[in-house]
Amino acid sequence: MTAELLQFLRSQNAFDHQPTYEALRVVHVPFDSLSGTPRVEARLEEAGYRNGRVALIGSSGCGKSSVISYVFGPEIDGIAPLVVPVSTVPAGTMLEPSTVADYLIQTVARRARSYGSVDSDSANEALTRATARRQVRTGRDSGARVGVSFGWIKGELGADLTRQTEAAVSITPEEKLEVVQQLLFRISDHGLSPILIFDDTDRWLRGLGHNEPLRVVQAFFGRVVRWLADLGCGVVVAVHDSYFTAATPKDEILEFLDTPIDIPDIPSVSALERILTRRVATVVENSEHDGADAAQAFDDGAIDHLFRIYVAGRHHLRWAIRTSHVALTEACDAGGERITAASIDAAVAADQ
Repeated sequence: MTAELLQFLRSQNAFDHQPTYEALRVVHVPFDSLSGTPRVEARLEEAGYRNGRVALIGSSGCGKSSVISYVFGPEIDGIAPLVVPVSTVPAGTMLEPSTVADYLIQTVARRARSYGSVDSDSANEALTRATARRQVRTGRDSGARVGVSFGWIKGELGADLTRQTEAAVSITPEEKLEVVQQLLFRISDHGLSPILIFDDTDRWLRGLGHNEPLRVVQAFFGRVVRWLADLGCGVVVAVHDSYFTAATPKDEILEFLDTPIDIPDIPSVSALERILTRRVATVVENSEHDGADAAQAFDDGAIDHLFRIYVAGRHHLRWAIRTSHVALTEACDAGGERITAASIDAAVAADQ
């Protein structure tokens, strides 16, 4: 039966290290619960309710996107998260407030057209269809905030935002700054607190020349974030820890962001087991393997072995999930009944 469980986990891509934004909040295990202290998710949520300006700090793959997806799901009361799709933005283009304003207007226009007439039940049905292969849970009892991003754009608000963004097609860059302010006012008029979210900002730096990353970081955090802070709404910016250099010291980067939140490392073996169990439990629900956990998928001592490598190599959360996926594949190909320390070693070797 254990070999069958491994094959099932593999078929369901249980240890997917790059799930969709919606799926992230379903599989996320809060760092606050792992550490027993309200330092991450609780602080981020509190900042959201007071229109705080947050710097979510950590390396690539440490869990910044998961935290954002978990905390600012569309069902959080009174909050309207506006997630700017940074991964689709060309490198080095978001250096001026007017350019960012244009992307914000485009994002709201696209989402308003997509979700303006979608109610909560339809949104959850859409998520179920989109993640059917992962068997992602779509109810509040899943322990995570579930739904389609921008699900708060609906009804009269959706119609209002559609009208405002359609009127902003042929205007000057300076006028677009004012349109963004009006969009935020309109959202507030509907009893929601808008929060502008910029995730995956490190993707802007890929493929740039030697001096370009420094110019992009200085421009974005010096000019753009200052403009965002002056808008008076909540702001969340994912900040890669490599941005802090002699040329761009931490105080300079965070000058206009009042709430720095560091994403911690996985604190213990038991915490890693909880993370892996969450992945297993999500895909086995309502299957013949319902109730299985990581202890049934991993051999005795295998998770300890993975954690030791994680600590020794100063790796990140995404690495641990990806290595588990490769180790699962190695175990299945060998006809094994559990993921072993040898499977993990083979996965680590394949990654080098």
